[in-house]
Amino acid sequence: MNNLPTLLMRLVVIGIALLATAVSSLLAFIVYSGWAREMPEYAALRYPFVTIFLLNILPVVFAAFQLFKLLGYIDKKKAFSKLSILAVKKIKYAMLTMTGLYALVLPGVYLVADKDDAPGLILIGMLFVCAPLSVAIFAAVVQGLFQNAIDLKSENDLTV
Repeated sequence: MNNLPTLLMRLVVIGIALLATAVSSLLAFIVYSGWAREMPEYAALRYPFVTIFLLNILPVVFAAFQLFKLLGYIDKKKAFSKLSILAVKKIKYAMLTMTGLYALVLPGVYLVADKDDAPGLILIGMLFVCAPLSVAIFAAVVQGLFQNAIDLKSENDLTV
């Protein structure tokens, strides 16, 4: 019964990873299939964007794996250890990688929004950049809190 919250979190992590993978795959399919038809002057740009969308799946899977490891450390009562800090640090870097890859797509989003006269599309593109960036910032805060907790714990161990 003690592992129920972490089991639930593992299911949520799987769901989020599957959703992010599906969104990236769907975006890659939409760009690949529709871009040459809708905007023939930018048809050559579709390959880098499809590549970026498919490459974005790698940090998602990596971050999900690191979250699984972190939840395992929590189950083993090793939440405040160097291993958990390392896992959070890797999650932060994975999210920063996602942010960078989606930022590379923003010029293409601007071209599409300009062609279709759809300024809301730029906001949607910015959402794809800001969402993993906010997760990376949260991971950095958690990393700092874990580090402070470990420092406090080691200080208390030396005092006793």
